[in-house]
Amino acid sequence: MKKTLLLLSFFLAPFSSKSQIVLNAPGPITYTEFQFGPLYSDNELQGTLTAVALQATLSASVNFTYANDLSIYVTPNSTLDLNGLLQAGGFSDLGASERHEWTSGNTDVIGTVLNDTYTLITPLDFTANPTYNIWLGNGYNDAGTSGTWTDLTITLTGVSEIPASNDDFVASTFNIYPNPSSSLVTISGNNMPIRKVGITDINGRAIRTEIPNIATNEMTLDISSLNSGVYFLVIDTEQGNAVKKLVKN
Repeated sequence: MKKTLLLLSFFLAPFSSKSQIVLNAPGPITYTEFQFGPLYSDNELQGTLTAVALQATLSASVNFTYANDLSIYVTPNSTLDLNGLLQAGGFSDLGASERHEWTSGNTDVIGTVLNDTYTLITPLDFTANPTYNIWLGNGYNDAGTSGTWTDLTITLTGVSEIPASNDDFVASTFNIYPNPSSSLVTISGNNMPIRKVGITDINGRAIRTEIPNIATNEMTLDISSLNSGVYFLVIDTEQGNAVKKLVKN
C-alpha cells in the first residue's frame, strides 16, 4: 500500500503572464503505470514555462492509484524515458531534475478532485530548446496500477503554441459551420481525425485548446464565452495542421 506523503505548502506570489495555454478534456482518460500521452511535441511551443496546473476528478482506480498521480512530465526530446526535466504529480520518483507532488487529491477515493498549481524553481525555455516535449499521464510507476480521470483542465503558464503553417491541403479538408456563429461551431474534416483544436485571437494570442476524448473527424466547440470578433482555429491532425478563420457574432 502506498505511504502517505508529508507535503509542505509554500506561499507563492501570483505570477502574471500574457502567455498561457489552457487545455480542456472531458475524459474519461485512463493511464496505466508510467503511461503518458503527448500534449506537445518538438517545435510546437515557444516561450518559457514558469508554472503548471492540473484540475481533474478521479473516476476509477486500480491498486491504489490516487487522484494526484495524474502528472505533467517534461522531457528534453520526444523520447519518453526516466530522468526528465520536470515531474509535477505522481507518487513515484521518475528522476526528473525538478519534482513536485500535488498537494490535493492524495487519495484513491472515487470522485476525489485534484486541483493544484506549481511554479517552477527553474523555468524551462522552449524557445531556446524547441525539442522539449510535454506529456500527461500516470506518475505511479507500479505494476498493475491504473487510473481514470474526467473533467481535466491543464494550464501551462509562460508558453504559447507556435502558429502552424496553413497547409492548403489539410485546410481544404475542413469545413467550419456555422460561421459566423454566436454559440456552437462545428469543425468537420474528410477522413482527417482531429487531435486538438487551438483558438487564437487576431493577434495570435492563445485563448484555449480543446482536446477530444478520441481522435475524431468532427468536433463541436462552444464559443459563447468569447467576445465578438475574429479568431483562428488551429486544427492539429496526424497529417499536419490547418488554420481556419472564425467570426464570433
